[in-house]
Amino acid sequence: MKIHPKIITALLISACLFPLSCATVSGRLQSAERTAGKGSAQLLLIKENAQQAQGELTAPFIPGITLYGEIDETAEGFSFLITGIHMFANWPQGWTDGKYEASGSILFRRDGDQYTASTGETFEIWDISQGEIRYYDTFFRNDEGLWKVKNRIDRIIELIRFLKEEKEFPSFLPDQNDLSLRIVPFLFPEGKKTFKRKERKLLFSEVNTLYNESEEEYAEGAGLKWNTVYSGKILPENLRPLRDSGTLWRDYEEARQLFFSLYNLEYFTDHWTEGKVFTMERSRK
Repeated sequence: MKIHPKIITALLISACLFPLSCATVSGRLQSAERTAGKGSAQLLLIKENAQQAQGELTAPFIPGITLYGEIDETAEGFSFLITGIHMFANWPQGWTDGKYEASGSILFRRDGDQYTASTGETFEIWDISQGEIRYYDTFFRNDEGLWKVKNRIDRIIELIRFLKEEKEFPSFLPDQNDLSLRIVPFLFPEGKKTFKRKERKLLFSEVNTLYNESEEEYAEGAGLKWNTVYSGKILPENLRPLRDSGTLWRDYEEARQLFFSLYNLEYFTDHWTEGKVFTMERSRK
């Protein structure tokens, strides 16, 4: 990934990568549009002493992801200038935790206590700056953790690109179960027996006509045997070894939340926010 010139300025403002947790929340913008049972998109406005106001953006369509950056006030409202992204996903035996530099902007035009959002600069992820993976009792930190997180995120992003561009998956899926229903029976038919009965019945309710269990060419990986003939039918050459080795399966098992979040991320920042109305809630002093 490239190094964006805006990132240098952002890093000079603070000595720590993710400084917002120790500052004071001065206000909260919440989208009027809410997702049933999941809440709304939310932008926290954060101020620390005399420093420039900062922002943290989260949404139910990108769980485990926080976009952070600067708040640039204007006569008409303000701009949220994205400088970084924090990604986190856990599973019963560990987690994936990564921080990246990023760029992009969302504009908020004020009308009383309401703000209408519009897309400014297109969102883009740049270099990874920190990464950690815990797998059972083993912790991967520093350079090793950084590269393991980067490789995992790169694989997920490449898979998503393939699914959208080559398999015509929708550009946006607001329900995580909908994504699982599309990905699991298509990519991981060999993993059927690993799911509990209720979930298995839901995920594999339809017959995968491309998958033939009688094919005899298999490779072992991540505790399962993978049908290499099937991999050749459904995936491009660069993704086949990742399925046959069980690497994609491990990515899904250990960072399922990030599959969903990264699937929706660019659509959320560049399209979903366009024209959405947010309501300001000021913090009491």
